[in-house]
Amino acid sequence: MPQVDHAALVSGSHDLVLLVRTRDTTSLRELVPTHLQGMPEITSTETVLIFDELRSP
Repeated sequence: MPQVDHAALVSGSHDLVLLVRTRDTTSLRELVPTHLQGMPEITSTETVLIFDELRSP
């Protein structure tokens, strides 16, 4: 999927974390239920929005 900027296999309560970039919230609301939740391998999703990023100098 072109919206996926980064994917990581993680430990804990989640198996996979995807960083997706969409042009707006409408595109995000279309991506998650239509594409991600439509995959039989995906049993649940949790969406977290990034409002700002901290960068090291």
